Amino acid sequence: GVTELCIDVEIVDDDAFEDDEEFYIDLLDVQCNEVVGTCTVAIIDDDDPGSLSFVSLEVEVYEDLEDTEVLVEVQRSGGCTGAVGCTYVVESDGACSGVHYE
Repeated sequence: GVTELCIDVEIVDDDAFEDDEEFYIDLLDVQCNEVVGTCTVAIIDDDDPGSLSFVSLEVEVYEDLEDTEVLVEVQRSGGCTGAVGCTYVVESDGACSGVHYE
């Protein structure tokens, strides 16, 4: 008799951002119509917009005779579908806004 069998199930790729999803495949005993095994199939969404984080958690800049701009880099990881955005707040800790930075 047959000791092994492959079951083909087509997963449809869409472009919608959605939560991961699951479905189940039940193995039935045809003589008594009972479930003898269940397989859970998880569909991991690949349309995640991702998340934002700082490239460096600390940036040093030296005072100069002229005004200097500092580049604080933000990176996107874990997905790249669609537009993302964020807000930011500058918090003083010894350096005063308008005096030491703008």
